[in-house]
Amino acid sequence: KNLKKIVVDESNPNYSSVDGVLFDKYGAVLIHYPSSSKSLPRLSI
Repeated sequence: KNLKKIVVDESNPNYSSVDGVLFDKYGAVLIHYPSSSKSLPRLSI
């Protein structure tokens, strides 16, 4: 409910974060968008 952003260590072998949003390591799959986040990530579709 109050999660604003997600930060993933760069050495994490499975996940990454961009602008506080959780993605798979390659940024191809959006896994979780924090509901309290006010920023909108740029997504390529």
